[in-house]
Amino acid sequence: MLYQRVETEDWNRYLGRQFSREALDFLKDHYEDLGEKSDLEWDPIAIAIAGDWREYKAKELASNFSMYINKKKMRDNFAEAIDDLAQMLGKQTYVVGFDNSFLVKNFIMKKKLFGVF
Repeated sequence: MLYQRVETEDWNRYLGRQFSREALDFLKDHYEDLGEKSDLEWDPIAIAIAGDWREYKAKELASNFSMYINKKKMRDNFAEAIDDLAQMLGKQTYVVGFDNSFLVKNFIMKKKLFGVF
């Protein structure tokens, strides 16, 4: 198997079209930490192709997971409803919040843990 050392510039070039700068920095640090704790090699191209992570703007998150949001709360206090949704999703997977966007690791939803918030 061939390995290539991935520098920050390469990482940003491979994934820069899919993620914001904040998300890129988080992912780089996350995978560096995992790499230091194990013998695994991380491949940003595979991460991009496999789609392990998705970045959502707050409105996209609300739209994609609208069935789990209390509609009245969305109208009355959008920011609080989105924070509740992010916390709920955080029980299923990794969720990292940035300025008006969220980075969510792909997961299979376990319906029994979900309700409407």
